[in-house]
Amino acid sequence: MKEFLPMFLILTVLFLFATNSIADEENQNLIVYLENNEIDSYDEWIDVIKCNYENSRVSSYTNSLRYLSESDEIYFNIEVDYDNELIEVDAIFVTNNSIVPATVLSVQSGSAIHETYSSMGILLYTVSVNATFSYSTNSCSVVSKSGAFERGNSSLWSSTPTVTSGNISTNKAYARISGTATLLWDSSSYQLTLMCDTSGKLSSSFSRP
Repeated sequence: MKEFLPMFLILTVLFLFATNSIADEENQNLIVYLENNEIDSYDEWIDVIKCNYENSRVSSYTNSLRYLSESDEIYFNIEVDYDNELIEVDAIFVTNNSIVPATVLSVQSGSAIHETYSSMGILLYTVSVNATFSYSTNSCSVVSKSGAFERGNSSLWSSTPTVTSGNISTNKAYARISGTATLLWDSSSYQLTLMCDTSGKLSSSFSRP
């Protein structure tokens, strides 16, 4: 009986090692995943989160924005904050582009979003700004604007944002959401800006002032 004890111990160690390896693979760090896989679109990003990170809890707001009727994604970007082990995701969606004959102006509507994820693929919060712009060859202005801060379903981050608008120049108008996200003693300022120029091209910028 004693001669089987060393073999039993070895088999037990190998089993535990294999089990831990499988668990590590299932709970793979999202930053490591991004370093080894190329993601080309927002749809693909959401699929990766849903399939590989069951605890991610993608917000309902993000899903509703993703499935806007006739929505075309025109910009998508992922940045990794290695210092804080966070993943920052930006996307812009065009929701309407039409011409107003009475004033010979074009109207462009769109949404910019910024999502912050933990290194384990959990959505912490989403910041979004939506705007309708009117533009011509000589000017651009904001017709309407709105914005929102949405925390992830398993997140406790909160914020009361402010939405503003104006002109960077006569050739470019903007709508902006800004505020400070807080969780207990931790806080993080944010500023997401959606811009439109005289050609109707949308762009966005995100910063943490």
